[in-house]
Amino acid sequence: MSSENSKLSKKEILNKTLREIELALDDVKAVGVITKDGLPISVRMPSDLDVISFSAISAALYSAAESALSLLGKGHAHWVYTETDKGTFIVIDINNGIVVALLRENANIGLTIVKLKSYSAKIKNLIS
Repeated sequence: MSSENSKLSKKEILNKTLREIELALDDVKAVGVITKDGLPISVRMPSDLDVISFSAISAALYSAAESALSLLGKGHAHWVYTETDKGTFIVIDINNGIVVALLRENANIGLTIVKLKSYSAKIKNLIS
């Protein structure tokens, strides 16, 4: 951890990391860390989106994927994404929660997922 980060609380470092994601990935419209129960831990999003709905829907999507995989005997969901004609929704498991990103239409999904997984590992270490 850098000396600058050692003076910050975990919440401040988490907020700073989410801001880094926004700056590094132009395709990300909203990003957050959510509990698996759907409670927002830290979220960065435009004002036209509702934080509570975004958090609840994120957790529900992840939970549905986990349930389906469990019923099929296919193990644990590490990440889930849903692509539509208006954007993409990505949910990445970090054990104690999920990292969620809403991407803009025509986003570079592959590159974004790779970078989000890297940031998610950093967030996972922070909140573990």
